[in-house]
Amino acid sequence: MSLKSKFDSLKFLLKKKRIIVMCRVFYGNEWLELVLRNVEPYVYKVLILKSNKTWNEADYVADDVKPIIDGLNSRSGKYVYIERDWGNQWQQQDAAWNLIKKEYPEATHLLFLDSDEVYEPTEIKKLIKYCSNIRYFNRVLRVNMYTYIKKIYYRVYPLEVYKPIAIIPILDYVHFSTIRDVVGAPKCVVNVYMHHFSLVMKDDKRLQMKFRKGVDDYEDADNWYERVYVPFNESSKNFHTLKGHESQWASVEVVKSENLPIGVENIYLSWNKDN
Repeated sequence: MSLKSKFDSLKFLLKKKRIIVMCRVFYGNEWLELVLRNVEPYVYKVLILKSNKTWNEADYVADDVKPIIDGLNSRSGKYVYIERDWGNQWQQQDAAWNLIKKEYPEATHLLFLDSDEVYEPTEIKKLIKYCSNIRYFNRVLRVNMYTYIKKIYYRVYPLEVYKPIAIIPILDYVHFSTIRDVVGAPKCVVNVYMHHFSLVMKDDKRLQMKFRKGVDDYEDADNWYERVYVPFNESSKNFHTLKGHESQWASVEVVKSENLPIGVENIYLSWNKDN
């Protein structure tokens, strides 16, 4: 490492840490308010990116999340809501990254957050603390993830193999390479846990539409919704959504109410589904 690089690294270490959230939305009114409420006290800004169309041009109607954002923003003033035609999700991601570097040069780290990713306050505080740690301040941080399916009381066991990127240092030499992945900085998994509710929705028809999008780089398991999701129960085995990876989600862990993040059960029960 050159002397200049060492100096730049030291400057970044000493710089006041300001974390900016990037949260992408289209659907998301199920969990969005809880997701944002839990992280808001510990971050500098929350950037909400709303696409005005689906990535595959399907004629689906987006959730109206603006009232949720306006309500949160009226108390904190931390939210920036941007709705536009981003082109596709790769272009959206890159545009947001460039916007952050241009409009918020004081921001030091990006928290990549989806609208169904719930952090408990103790866990988000731990994650933010890593940003000031001399061993981790300039690293890309991955977190452990509990994956829930069909009900909030069912989650993947053993723990999800995939460790999503959560924190990205905002540095000139760090760039997105694919969706939610970057190059330019070392990556590591930290001792933080996030609860992922992407397969627990208010209306099962919404989940069914999710598997008709056809925009991912991976192939969904054949007839996953009809074959796996509809009859899903606590005895289900080998049920991963991706073809060839079914055994990655080997079995089900039944979760007690007291082991769920605060607020999750109240939201779920308010849907009046058959629990």
